[in-house]
Amino acid sequence: IHERDGSLPPPVMPCAGPSCSCKVTRSRTRTRWPRTWHHQRGKRAIALVKLRQRGFCTVLPSIHLANLHSLPNKTDELLLFTRTNKDFSNSVALCFMETWLNDAIPDGMLHLPGYQLFRADHDAESMGKSRGGRMCFYINERWCTDVTVLKKMCCSDLEALFINCKPFYSPREFCSFILVSVYIPPQNTRTLF
Repeated sequence: IHERDGSLPPPVMPCAGPSCSCKVTRSRTRTRWPRTWHHQRGKRAIALVKLRQRGFCTVLPSIHLANLHSLPNKTDELLLFTRTNKDFSNSVALCFMETWLNDAIPDGMLHLPGYQLFRADHDAESMGKSRGGRMCFYINERWCTDVTVLKKMCCSDLEALFINCKPFYSPREFCSFILVSVYIPPQNTRTLF
């Protein structure tokens, strides 16, 4: 191959006489591998496209997890995400940490259309702090309406919320899903595990 333009050298032809000491070389041509399939331009994320087409019929649920630092301040933003972002609105569960919720904040103020709210508030006097912590789940009503709260735990070392969801569609292996949200405060110095 020529270094300048990358083209192939011309083939060497054999000499006519038997006394010639020239080597016979074959001409090399570039061969292209046969393409068995071809992606159309802009269609390279086939797995993601198929997953989005399936919607709520996926094998495992899609869950969004976020650390919000005050949920009441972000309800308008969450409402906008559920209307404009298809991946966000098709999530079966939204799990939020550090919602800073207390008994003074009603559920109607935190309502997202099409979602059920399950929250775990703690008592400020028992925890020794007025804000921080707390968690909640928003469960998509198109995925599941049969949801039960199994347990709420709240102590100075950790906070946890356990819920059981029985969705409309699930594979035979899964009759229900137990979703667990655990929050360990950053100032916790004890080793729990």
